[in-house]
Amino acid sequence: MTGISLCAITRDEEERLPRMLDSVRGLVSEIVVVDTGSLDGTAEIARRRGARVIHHPFRDDFSEVRNVALAAAKQPWILVLDADEQLDAAAGPVIRRALRERGRAGFHLHFINDLGGGRQHVHALVRLFRNDRSIRFRYLIHEQILPDLLDYCRRRGATIGLLEQAVVRHDGYLPERARERGKDERNERLLRRQVERLPDQPYSWYKFGDFLRRFAERRAEAAAALERAAALLRAMDARAAQELSFSAEVFALLAVDSDRAGDPERALRFACEGRERFPATPNLLYASGHLLAKFGRHREAFAAYARLRALRDRLMAVCSAWAAPWSTSDTCAPGAAAWS
Repeated sequence: MTGISLCAITRDEEERLPRMLDSVRGLVSEIVVVDTGSLDGTAEIARRRGARVIHHPFRDDFSEVRNVALAAAKQPWILVLDADEQLDAAAGPVIRRALRERGRAGFHLHFINDLGGGRQHVHALVRLFRNDRSIRFRYLIHEQILPDLLDYCRRRGATIGLLEQAVVRHDGYLPERARERGKDERNERLLRRQVERLPDQPYSWYKFGDFLRRFAERRAEAAAALERAAALLRAMDARAAQELSFSAEVFALLAVDSDRAGDPERALRFACEGRERFPATPNLLYASGHLLAKFGRHREAFAAYARLRALRDRLMAVCSAWAAPWSTSDTCAPGAAAWS
């Protein structure tokens, strides 16, 4: 069976929602929309396009709302999209073929995020996966399905695939969109609550540090959060830490920010430690090459850049024992961790 339930959460999205729903027409068998309090025509637009609309309050927990949608879905596969995303027309046939593959628990889709000014952030996210009650989102913000999906893979001997030709375009990171929605204030509130509730989770500190480092005056706070994430990763079982999609990125960001702060020796230590412990991501390779060259270790720098160049046209990142080659949900295109 290959039926798909589209699961979406919305609030005041009457402008963008039709575009997203139209992009999956003919692909999905069911549409479930959980609306968290729209004051515009969002819910009616969804109903007119055949969606089942569930009203549920937002209580500062994105996973809670997403999991309401998952619990209501009836098809064997789930596709998760937001109103500010749309599936390319060519993605439909790719997804249909993929669902016939045996032994797959889910798939990464190829996301292209429009940052404005001609800039893009390219990465992959698991947004297509089996409908199983054991697979649910975790975390208050920057919610993740991957931990539960990996548990499912272990139990079933399944794998996670990468659909590089299944492109999703997202414009929610445009600066004017973020300002309009007050995302920075909301995100900081939720990230602070997340590290308070889950202080032993390296993901909580990684996302908090990555948020804070965007603000020049808060880079010391960012470094402290990222160092906490690194310490928690070091304390984990090595195999478990390698399965996490963000582990190498923690060390890449620490390397970048330490160099920016005027401590290249410390930066190089972080870069080398990250490469010793985890499969290298493009960001980590870029940081390593930059720092090795700075210390005159040109042969090693060349090797790091050569590996990076080999990945130039590929959607790449971490590989775990339970996944086909796939891209971490937070790895940018090569060079995205630039010194700026």
